Amino acid sequence: MKAMLSAISGLAVLVGGLALAPSTADAQSRGYQGQPRGSYTQSCQSARVSQNVLTAQCRDERGQLRSTTLNISRCGNFDISNSNGMLVCGNTRGTIDRRDDRYDRDDRYGRDDRRDDRYNNGRGGITVYRDADYRGQSQSFNGAVSNLRSAGMNDAISSIRLPRGSGSWVVCSDADFRGRCETISSDVSDLNRLRMNDSISSIRPAGRR
Repeated sequence: MKAMLSAISGLAVLVGGLALAPSTADAQSRGYQGQPRGSYTQSCQSARVSQNVLTAQCRDERGQLRSTTLNISRCGNFDISNSNGMLVCGNTRGTIDRRDDRYDRDDRYGRDDRRDDRYNNGRGGITVYRDADYRGQSQSFNGAVSNLRSAGMNDAISSIRLPRGSGSWVVCSDADFRGRCETISSDVSDLNRLRMNDSISSIRPAGRR
């Protein structure tokens, strides 16, 4: 009898402990200081959370670190990823500290990426994945990437998502939009169908170069 009461008491303590343990969402809503999970951890560093705001140093497509913040209370179950130095999740985009002008200008093309009408035209971006069926590490881009090596995705893409309004994108086997190029206008769950699996080195929105 004593053994049974002891077992019941132990079970009650265990259940009570589980009930008191906060979920990730609850912890975030209370200003949890830990680091939430997400593919952004592959290319971001110095991540911290304060009052629902995730702050990190993330690498842009040129390999430079940018200070970025994201309100993670809006993320729900969406993956938190790095989009050209900016934290994003689902349709929620973070902000980038613009005080350092070296991050805003692409010296190679001599243009401000935020006003590149030639490639962006106000359209949505593209999200690339390491594995087929939109799995594995992901990165999102809104403009041309002449060399995916700086983003850690060179010759490593197996599937692509194009959100509504993204238009068509050109993917090329070599850097600087050279080599074999294919134009895609919709999601591609497996790039083996285009014979481009793990073979993409540069991407850009379709249009005049």
